[in-house]
Parts: sequence; C-alpha cells; structure tokens
Amino acid sequence: GYKRSLEYLFYGEHPRLPGELARVMEDGFRPAVEYAPSHLNAAVPLSNSVGLCDLPRLRAAIAAEDSAPLQHGAAPAEPNRKLHAQLIVAKVFLARCAPETGVDESGGRRIPIRREDYEGLSSVYRCVEAEGKQREWFVFEPSLVLPEYLVEIEYLEAGYTPEHEPSSAQLQHLGTGLGGSLVGETLSETEAADVASLTRPLLRFAQQCALASPAEPYDDSCTAALNMPPQLRPRAKVYQIEPSVIAAQARGAPLRELQVLNLHGSAIRTIQGLEDLPALRELVLCFNEIAKLDGLQSLGALERLDLGFNLIKRTDGLGPLPALRELELNNNLIYRVEDVALLRQGAPDISRLNLRSNPVCESKAFRTHVLRSLPQLESLDGIEIKRVEAEAAVRAVEIAHAITPSLLRLHGYAQKRFNYSLRPNTIAEDSSRSCASRTCNDNASMVPWERVEEIDLSHLQLRRLHGLEQLLGLRRASFCNNELSRIEGLEHCALLEELSLEDNRIVRLENLAPLALLCRLDLGKNRIGCIDGLETLTRLTQLSLEDNEITSLAGLAGAHSLMELYIGNNRLEVLNEVQHLKGLMRLIILDLSGNALCVTPDYRSFAVFTLRKLKVLDGVGIEPADMHSAKEKFAGKLTTDVLIERLGHSCWERVLELDLSRSKLRELDALRAHGFCHLRRLNLDSNLLVDLRCLPHLPALTVLSLSHNLVSTRPRSLGPGPALSTAARDAGSHGGLASLASLEVLHLGFNQISDVPALNLESLRQLRVLHLQGNDIARLDGVSQLHELRELNLDRNRIRALDPGSLAGLSLLRELRIEENGLRSLEHISAASNLATLALGSNRISDLAELEKLTECAALQSLALANNPVARRQLYRPSLVRRMLSLHVIDGREISPEERARTEAMYSAEARAAAATQAHFTQAHHMAHHGAASEVRSYAAKVPLKLTSMNFDQLALGGADFGGGSGGACSGLVGPAVASGYRESSGQNLAMAAQQLQRGSLGTSGFEAALRTARRVDSGGVRTGEGQADYSSFREYNQSRRVKTGL
Repeated sequence: GYKRSLEYLFYGEHPRLPGELARVMEDGFRPAVEYAPSHLNAAVPLSNSVGLCDLPRLRAAIAAEDSAPLQHGAAPAEPNRKLHAQLIVAKVFLARCAPETGVDESGGRRIPIRREDYEGLSSVYRCVEAEGKQREWFVFEPSLVLPEYLVEIEYLEAGYTPEHEPSSAQLQHLGTGLGGSLVGETLSETEAADVASLTRPLLRFAQQCALASPAEPYDDSCTAALNMPPQLRPRAKVYQIEPSVIAAQARGAPLRELQVLNLHGSAIRTIQGLEDLPALRELVLCFNEIAKLDGLQSLGALERLDLGFNLIKRTDGLGPLPALRELELNNNLIYRVEDVALLRQGAPDISRLNLRSNPVCESKAFRTHVLRSLPQLESLDGIEIKRVEAEAAVRAVEIAHAITPSLLRLHGYAQKRFNYSLRPNTIAEDSSRSCASRTCNDNASMVPWERVEEIDLSHLQLRRLHGLEQLLGLRRASFCNNELSRIEGLEHCALLEELSLEDNRIVRLENLAPLALLCRLDLGKNRIGCIDGLETLTRLTQLSLEDNEITSLAGLAGAHSLMELYIGNNRLEVLNEVQHLKGLMRLIILDLSGNALCVTPDYRSFAVFTLRKLKVLDGVGIEPADMHSAKEKFAGKLTTDVLIERLGHSCWERVLELDLSRSKLRELDALRAHGFCHLRRLNLDSNLLVDLRCLPHLPALTVLSLSHNLVSTRPRSLGPGPALSTAARDAGSHGGLASLASLEVLHLGFNQISDVPALNLESLRQLRVLHLQGNDIARLDGVSQLHELRELNLDRNRIRALDPGSLAGLSLLRELRIEENGLRSLEHISAASNLATLALGSNRISDLAELEKLTECAALQSLALANNPVARRQLYRPSLVRRMLSLHVIDGREISPEERARTEAMYSAEARAAAATQAHFTQAHHMAHHGAASEVRSYAAKVPLKLTSMNFDQLALGGADFGGGSGGACSGLVGPAVASGYRESSGQNLAMAAQQLQRGSLGTSGFEAALRTARRVDSGGVRTGEGQADYSSFREYNQSRRVKTGL
C-alpha cells in the first residue's frame, strides 16, 4: 500500500542557494523552514517537470548574460553554461497529500505554503497547467525525500541544426575502444556504418571521457561515497503508546476528534492506550515490534490499519472492527492459512488485504485459500481480484477434498506394495465395488476395514487427517504432498509402522505418542523448526526431516533406536550440534548435507570422531583412513560442550573450581576463554597432556594438579638452571606454566619429568607446595629460587645425593620427602634449616654417623628412616632420641616422655658401667702381678660371647636384684637396668656384673651365671652395638688373665 505514495520527482538548484545539489547529495535536504527565504515556501520544493525545476536558474542566467543572441548550429567548443543543468532525481514518500488551498482571491497572489496551514498533511501539491499534468510538490518532512540520482541535461536552442552523422573515422575510433573489445578486432568502414546507430549515442560520452583529467580518476573511495545510504533522522523510540505520545501526534487537537495516528518506527511492542480515540479512522503502526493483535476493540470507526513489518504470528484478537476496509499485514510471521479465516471474524467487511512476505504465502494454492475464506475481498497483496478468480475459489470450496470411506476404498490396500508397476489391487478393486468418483454415496458398512494395512492418500490437497478411527490394522500410511498443518487423527492406528507426511505444512511434531510401533517416519519438506516428542517412539529406526527449518538436534538425543537420520537442507549452523547425536549408539547413516555447518572446517572429521558407529555420512562411506584422521584431529580436545556438560552452564565467570580428571585430554583450548579469570582450582589428573605450554593463562589459579599425565622435559646440561629469559617472561602472559603467577600448589607427580629446570619454576614466585613424586629426576636443582616453598615431594625418583645448592634458598621449607630414591647420604639436607618433617624411608642410608648431619635441623619434629639399613642398627632409635631433642615422631611412632627417660637412664648407666669396667681392668692387671691365678682359673674354661640387642620396652628402672627374675641364680647383682629381661640386655648385664664383681658385691657364682646367660645369647649369632664393645673389653681382660697365670 505504501508504494502508491512513492513518487520520483526532480529537484533543481535555486540561484540563491549555490552548490545546493552537492550539499544535498552529501547531507540530505534541509529542514523545511530553511527553504522559506529562497523559495518563499517552508517546504522541500519538488516537481515532476524538468522545466519547472530549472526555471529559476535559467531566468537568473539570462538576466546576467549579455544581450548578445545565442548562437545557433553545432554546439560550441565552450558550451554556454546556461544551456547545461543538473538535477536531482529523488524518491519521495508523499504519505497524506492534498492540493494547495492558500490563494489570495483579492490579489490573485499565492500565500506561502507553511506546515501550520496544512495540519495532518505530509505534503501539498500545486497544479501549474489547467490539465494538471505539471505539478509542484512541497514536502514538509525532509526525511521523506531521498536523493538517488544526479542527472545532467542540455538544452537545444530554437533553430538548432542536428549534427551530421559521425564519420566512419569517428566511429572506427570509437569502435577501437568499445566495439573492438566486443568483436575482438578493428571495425572496417562498412562494419562501422552498420553499427553507427548503436555507437552514435556513445560518441559524446566517449569524447567527454577523453577530456577528463587522468590525474583525477574515479577510485574506490569515490564509488563508496556515491553508494553510501542516506542518513535519515531516526524517530524516537517510545516502546509503548502513552497519552503523551498521542498528544504529540495530535498537535493540540482534541483526542476524541483525532482521525489519523501515525506511530511507525517507534519500537512499539504492544497496542494499548487507544480507548480515548473513538473517531480514529487511520492507524499506522508499521515498522514496530508488535507480536500480538490486541487493544483495537474500541476503534469502531477505524477504516485503515497498517501493521506491516512487525512480529505478528497469529491474527486472533483483531476485532471486532466493523468499519475496517483496508488491512496491511505484510512482512510479518503469519504461517497458518487458518489465521486468514480468523480475519473474517474481526473484520467482516474487509475489502483490501496485504499479506505479502509472510510464510503463509508459500503455501500451496495460498491465494485460493484466502479468497475461499474472505470472499468479499476486492484486492489481495496489491492485485485486484477478478470475478473469474473469485468464482474459481468458490468452486474449490464445493469440491474440497476430505477423507471419506469411498476415498479409503480407492486408495487402501490389503497387502504391502512392492512397486507401482506390480501393485496389488485396492480394497475397492478386490471387492468389485470401485467408485467412479469421490462424490458417490459412502457405504461404510461395505468397507472391510480389518483388511486395510496400507493407504496412500498423497497429492489430494488434504488439509486435515480424520476419519481413520476404524483402521485398527493399518501398518503403512502415506499423506505426501497435501496441505496438512498438524499431525492428528492417528490415535487409533496403534499398529502403524511406516508414516510418510512429506511435502506438507506441518510446523511441529505432535500426537506421536500412541504410535509405539512406528519404525519409519518421513517429515521432509515441511516447516518444522524444533524436534521434540520422539522419546516415546522406542522402535523408530529411520527418520527423515529434510528441507525443514530445524536449528538444533537436541530433540534427537532420546531416539536411541535410530539407525538412519536424514536431516539435510535445514538451518543447522553450529558444528557442535552433532554432539547431541553422541548417545545414538545404533546410528550408522547420517545425512546433514545442505546445512550451514557442513562448510565448517573439519566438519566431516568432527562428525566421524563424535559418532564412532557411523558408517555413511552425507552419502559417502566412512573409511578407516577417515576414522584415523578424525582421531588425530579431535582426540583429547577440550571443547566448550564438554565444559557445559561438566558444569551445567556456560557462565565461566562463576567457575571457581573445575575438575577435568580422567578425561583423556590432550589440549585445553576451551580454557582460553576470557571468562575463566576467576578460576582458582584446576584438576587435570589422569589425562594425556604432554606439554605444559598448552596451559592457558589463568591469572587467579592457585591450585593446579597434573599428576598421572605424560608431561616430559627435554634433558638439559647438568648444573644450575639458568634464569628465566625476558622472552620467556613475555610469553608467560599468553600461556604455559610461567603465566600462572598466582599459583601456590602444583602437583606434577607420576609424569615423565627428568629435568626440573626445564619446567621454569622460578617464575612461580608464590609457589608453596610442589609435588614431583614418581618421575625420573636424578638431580635436584631448579627449585632454589622458590623462596615461598613450604612442601616438596620427591618420592620415587632417582636422586642418589643432594648437591650443595639443591636446597639453598628454601628457608621456609617445612616438609621434605625423598623416599624410594636410593639416597646414600644425608649431606646438604641441613641447608633447609627450618624443616619440620623429613621423610627418607626406603633409601640406602646405612651408617649411624649420617644421622649426625641432621642435628643442625633444630626445628625437625618428624623423621622417617624406615626401611633403611641404619634403621636396623643397635641403638638407632635411642641415639636419635638422645641427639635430636626437637623430634616428636620417628618412623611414624611418637616419642613418649617415658621413652626419653629410659634413654637418658640407659646412657647414664652405660657411662657408669664403662667407668667401672675400666677400673676393674686396672685391678685385674694388678692381681695378675700378685699371682692371683686361682681366681682367674675359674674363667679359663669360658668362651667368648656375642651379645644381642636390648629391648628397652622391657627394662624397668626400679632397683631389684639381678637374680630376682631367674630363680635367684645371681642374687647378689643389683642395678637400675637388670631387674628383668636380661636375655635381651645381656651385654649391659655382663658389664654391670663385672663392675659389682670388682666392688665385691657379687660372688663368683653370680658372675658365672651372667656369663652362661651371655653364652646362650651368643648362640643366636647376634652381636650389635655398644654391648658388643663391653663384652669385647671383658674378653680381652679374661685373655690377659689367662696369659698372666699361664692357664
């Protein structure tokens, strides 16, 4: 309808506005009031006549020119400026237009045109001639005038002699540049004469082009400037119709008398607030965002309604509008023919209807359907309706197809058809009761409904499925190429196995739940936009949804029995939609051709990798090479879909912790999104990561776990690791381990790391916990710059010894674990002077002297040396308890106060026993010089003893006789360490017995009992610790006594 108000008019340059044409082409027309000083009228002056537009310029040029007459004949070399002009051809939307009314009848003068004098009008025209063909228009709104072309005109003076035909030389010259390029050779004189009528209009153009300066050629920027769209002043966005908006349109007129309301392009979303406009006759609401027809019931006088270019889908709620005659609904979203019939209820007397550019226009026989629903129409989509066309639509109503018993007899079959050339007889043919036409009388009782297994009702223009209630045995049905808009009427066909609804107008999947046995479903060439309701079809193996409007495959995730899927030529754009089919383990044939996602790089590889059981993709078989290539490209990639599946959302800014363990990941590209700026904990254990450079830049990450991966380092030369280079620091901001500046905890256990400096750990200034257990590290270096490190785990590596600078600089280190490494020495461990926990189990430390190197660790509280040779040494634990007073736990067992007291008592007794033994040896030497042979003879028959280790848990510190626990065999021996268990502590007992023997407090029989006990212990072959030294001293003394006495 708006095209009727569109006109192409001329605009000429007024002498009072020089250069106006160039300004208009650049900036558009001026506001209407600015034309009053030059044109006397406060409006944009336009005309449909070239002469009227250029007449002011011609008059001014003639007045300024000399009185010399114009030259006649051929055009001069320097053309007269007044004979050449330029005009603008503008596209004008006249909208509401009326003739000029302001004429002063007394003086015959025209009153200047002003907007105030023409309230409610967009433009005014003035007829110049009596016939009214030449007109001048005055447009009040400059935004309604769009300059499109700049044309040049040339005037021919009276008596002008036409130019003679161009010579062959001129035509040949022109043909060299134009005609020659067309025929591929130079034109001869004869050929030039033959094409003279074609080339002559181009001669002057070619000459003017030759005169153009080559220094100022047209370029791309000029072309782009000429093609720029006009800058129209945008209208205010009001979003809803309020009284203030209506009052602004009324311009002071009473609202109850307002007849025209134009609110186009105002972003209005709902129709409301029109109750106070009973006299409104025309309402323009085009180019808005209206989705529903509502709020128009009070406009009883409305005659014209423009709702074009909105978002309307349904037409219910329109009326009642008894006076409505013209309705514009073009460029909306109306898709159902049934909605057209609803217009008759709201506007029964509508005569002009515009539904162009709606989806419903693509329906079969759309125009016939509209005329059938609205027989009173006079114009549809701007085309007048002829009587013949209206009568044809009425006849179509009378013969409209419907499913009748006779139709079922004609198209029903009692057995399956294998092809159309050898098809079985229909039910009507078998029963010899065929009908010549559908209009024969139906006799439902004569139809053998129980025998009908297949019906084919294709190409019959059916608009609705009904009348199938008695087909209880139906197994195959075809309704192709009809006008069906819904899936219905199949509730009683529970045995249906194959259903074809191709080429209809169906918009959604519905009412399929009763068809539990359905195996094949064809819904191609419809208007389906969403897939749902397939979960109940547990036997569906083949589905065709080609040529629809589907944008997502999410609704197919529950069709687990599907084996063949044909969904080409839809609106699938995102490659990750294929992920929705990942759960269809039986899918072997897939056709996605014709969708936008098919042009995505690596589309085929991604589909093959995602759908492992697939055999055919887009009609092409999948070879083993395709599967191998897909695995190489996509195996182990972290995608956005995987993250959404894990997290349940895509708001990365809210993610603080992320667990991606055991995901077989090789790449982490999805984590490079800027939204992960708040991620603090990341678990990547048990994956397939090889290189730490794949780590993204995560500025807030504090805990990173990469245990049980394939991380390896290239070996570097031994020695201290070099400082991090400037290039490496710059690269750290883009990714890699060096970019994690906030990292505090790093787990790299059970990888393939052999070179710690290659990890560039020195950039992690905040690192507090580092786990490197289960790797292949042979030398500990590259950690000395981690000054904040508190915990270091190096278990199960190949570290045999520590270098002097290995732990230098780790002044805050509190826990160090180097178990199962083959460590032989404890040298340089004391460099970590603040150690509180030291685990050195399952190494090769064998010498008690190595324990002395730990005495500098004054803060050490827990020490583990289990499964080392030194842990089996005599007095291993007591020596640690005595030497390292800060220890609280040894080998996982806490040191109790009683154990400390026993240790102190034992070492005090040993000191006293050693002093007594030395004095006794001195006295024995003295007795040897005085002939005390009889006393020594009693020891001559004795043999050397081996002493076993002592059990300190069984020692008692109370004073008792030595023989108190063994039947009084040694009744005279007393001391703090011999009350019980002398079998385990025979070395100390023997030393103390020698001491008491010297003091005379123990008789010879008691000392011999101690010797017998030591000899029994010696039969076990155990000789350890300081007890062995005491016994050896006594044995030397006994031997010397034998030598001295000659025994």
